[in-house]
Order: sequence, then C-alpha cells, then structure tokens
Amino acid sequence: MDFANECPPLTAEPFLRDGVQRAGRNLPSPLKYPRNEILDKRLPKKVILRRRNDVNKLFRNGNKISSGNISAFYLPSFSRKIAFHISAKVGISIIRNKIKRYLRESYRLNKDLFPENISIIFRVSKPIISPSYQSIEFDMRNIASEILSNNEKD
Repeated sequence: MDFANECPPLTAEPFLRDGVQRAGRNLPSPLKYPRNEILDKRLPKKVILRRRNDVNKLFRNGNKISSGNISAFYLPSFSRKIAFHISAKVGISIIRNKIKRYLRESYRLNKDLFPENISIIFRVSKPIISPSYQSIEFDMRNIASEILSNNEKD
C-alpha cells in the first residue's frame, strides 16, 4: 500500500467538498473563527485597568468604600475601567482565583448599577472562610449603591 498514491494531488485551488467551497478557507484569520456575540459574555479587555500608574493613582487618591469583605477605590474618569486585587492574605491561589472569578462575574452582571465614567478597583484583603457568589454579589450591589449616592451628592 503506497500512501503517496492514495493522497489527492496538492493544488492551489480552494478545498472543495461535494463541489462546494468549505467555509473558513481563504478568509483572513479573525474571520475564520468569528466570535459568537450571544455566547461570548466575557468582560471586554478594553474595560480592564492595566496601567500601573492608573492603579497607583486610584489607590492613593481614590475614594474608598467597603462592604463586607470587599473594598472599592474609585475615581471619576473618561471611560469605565475596572480592576480586581486579591491579597495573598486571602488564601491559596485556588481560593484567590475563585474569588476573582466571582468578582468579575458579579461586576459583569451588575455593571449597569455603576456610573458610566468611573475607574474602580475592587480589593479583597481579608480571608473569606467560605466564599460564595451570593455574598460577593450582595457586597458588590452595596458598593454600587454607595458609589451612586456619593456621586449624587457631588
């Protein structure tokens, strides 16, 4: 059995299956695998606060609000930016990552409760004995209502 004789010859023509060109071939890379906007519910990268100077500015000059185990530092800005900081004192990496996932999801589902033009860092610095999504979401909603009430005063 000769493998080279069984394979079809290589050509520059597009791959055809049953006389129909296969979808995805000859398309630029981003269009080959389009994102499903209905299923893709992640936080967009453009809203995540990444610059060290911005983070330091928020920690130094930001207004602080606490609710339960979560603290939030916030300042008015040109667009909505967000960051999450979980201290190593909280526990092992599995617990820290779980809390971070809960914070991100809670923010994503409740982001309309927060003002549009604000930069926020959510911080957890105390150990949480049994982190649950419901407790984190409750604290997140309390922080959002306090931020809104503080912005209305100004």
